[in-house]
Amino acid sequence: LHMFTYIGIGVLFLGLIIATSPKHLTMDKGQIFAHIASFIIAINIVQTKMNTPFASNSVLVLFMALPATIFFPLLLKKPVKRMKKFFRKNMRAKILSAVANVGSIYLFTVAVRVGPASIVTALYQSAMVLAVLAGIFILGEKQDIKRKLLGSAITLVGVIILSFV
Repeated sequence: LHMFTYIGIGVLFLGLIIATSPKHLTMDKGQIFAHIASFIIAINIVQTKMNTPFASNSVLVLFMALPATIFFPLLLKKPVKRMKKFFRKNMRAKILSAVANVGSIYLFTVAVRVGPASIVTALYQSAMVLAVLAGIFILGEKQDIKRKLLGSAITLVGVIILSFV
């Protein structure tokens, strides 16, 4: 990677940390979980990049979705009861969310196929900005709004830097 790429990735992650951290920049369970998830996502992106010569985008999406749809329900406490409860309410929103998720994974595989994994990783994880903004403007989460907006702005600067690489 070029120095400019490292700077862009660093700025991007600084913005994400500011936007998603609790009131104080301390390490809590949520932050630890977020860092572990980021690490796993990065591994997933590298594995996807390595497999793009061997499979089509649709096959890659299928294999990325299978573990979550098959194994996660098995790990639930009282899986049948929880699955019944899940399917009782807001089915339209849940179906729309599932379709959007599959679409985002498909577009992600397209991006990995045509671009460097390091930049795709940074841009993919910058989607957290949209989640922060949705929380503020759609869900009305007004607590620490200045910090969240500042973190989102810094993250967008990182994305812009990476777009010039």
